[in-house]
Amino acid sequence: MANTSLTSVEQERILDLNVTVAGTKNAINMVEAGAKEVSEEDMLKALMVGHDAVANYAQFGKKLSLLVQRKRWRFSLYEINPIVKQLVDRKGA
Repeated sequence: MANTSLTSVEQERILDLNVTVAGTKNAINMVEAGAKEVSEEDMLKALMVGHDAVANYAQFGKKLSLLVQRKRWRFSLYEINPIVKQLVDRKGA
């Protein structure tokens, strides 16, 4: 089960494993887990279920962005005053 809601205190008491997975369609970038004692096989299954859910959300987000077709924002970077930069470089930040 992939559940995006937070688990309650009561649910935490009965669960053997609670895993939060973040990433992209191609990889897991972050894992947070709490567990009693679980096998490596169960942990791997949980990570795979989490990654499958993340990949599905990423695919949905991509489809949604194509549907909306928002234009990219254009912006210019702020130019630092050369005198201020020189003072900071000399004195240290």
